[in-house]
Amino acid sequence: MTTRSAHPSRRVRTRRTLGHTSTAAVAAAFAALVCFAGSSNAAKAGSTQTLTASADTYLRSGAPDTNEGGAPFTMLRASGENRTLVSFSESQIQAAAGTGRLISATLTFPITQNSNNWGSTGRTVSVYRLTSPWSEGNGYVQGAQPPNRGTGAGATWNCATDANIATQATDCSGVTAWTMGKPSQPQLHPWVEPATSSALIQNGQTGALSFDVTPDVQAFLAGTAQNDGWIVKKDVEGDSGQVQFGSKEGGSPAQLVLTVASSADTTPPSAPANIGGRGYSRSVGTQAPT
Repeated sequence: MTTRSAHPSRRVRTRRTLGHTSTAAVAAAFAALVCFAGSSNAAKAGSTQTLTASADTYLRSGAPDTNEGGAPFTMLRASGENRTLVSFSESQIQAAAGTGRLISATLTFPITQNSNNWGSTGRTVSVYRLTSPWSEGNGYVQGAQPPNRGTGAGATWNCATDANIATQATDCSGVTAWTMGKPSQPQLHPWVEPATSSALIQNGQTGALSFDVTPDVQAFLAGTAQNDGWIVKKDVEGDSGQVQFGSKEGGSPAQLVLTVASSADTTPPSAPANIGGRGYSRSVGTQAPT
């Protein structure tokens, strides 16, 4: 009787030991899974880098040889077809991305004045990638007291780079000239169709207007597109709607917000194997029960 009663006791102790080992293994595997998931989420979230515009101005069809690169704002409006230009340093974009993977790029314009004439449902504004280099200039004419035409070179409605913005002549030709008009001939325009991104402006809107420009910045980083910046314009320029954005000279420039994942986290990690079954991955240092 003594011999038979000892055997079941040993079996019970063995089962308890195995049960204890299994519980510890599950806990260890679960902790490893949480750690892996955290790493994956961190990779997806990435780090954020905010760049400020290196150049900005706006173009006026009603004053086709006037530069506004020194103005404390940029503008969109129907009267005179005003369009905003902005660019960011290529070296800063490359440095911000580093060896990481670009997750997103958002172009943001701070709204400094909204004329609240965007109709009952608002109107759409779009951003396009420019395909021609341009010069910011230092003119400030519209709204300036006294007006200052500026000196040297700068962008105007007629010229990507007008060689002498102090005059009212069109001082450009060839690669320094561009076509902002002729809506029926989009092949002549210095931007890529269709728009990279669009946004709605409504009456009473404040804060900032943002556009997703991820594909453009990816092309800049890959070297498949030249970084000449962007042009922003109303989809239907004859409709009412006027807004002013902040500029470098006004102390509230447009921003380019990049979210970049570390180069070490380009692919999501895999979870430990068989966490819900009887076997456990050896990678978390546990041993499968027999």
